[in-house]
Amino acid sequence: MTAPLYSLDWLAMALTFLALWQIGNGQRVGFVLMITANSAWMGVGLLTGSTAMVTANTVFALMNIRALLRWASTATN
Repeated sequence: MTAPLYSLDWLAMALTFLALWQIGNGQRVGFVLMITANSAWMGVGLLTGSTAMVTANTVFALMNIRALLRWASTATN
């Protein structure tokens, strides 16, 4: 039996694509969208019992937070 995902996987996928599009266009909001997508992917990982998915997306979220902070610091200089 598979775990119900409540369409969280579709939301995570859509947010990931939108975030990548925004980052590709040089928009800082893309990092915020990606952090939200990472959170959704963590939810999918929790619902499916995938420790690897939760761990990977925790690291990805931290990397996106770092990128967002570095982008903000270079914008002020």
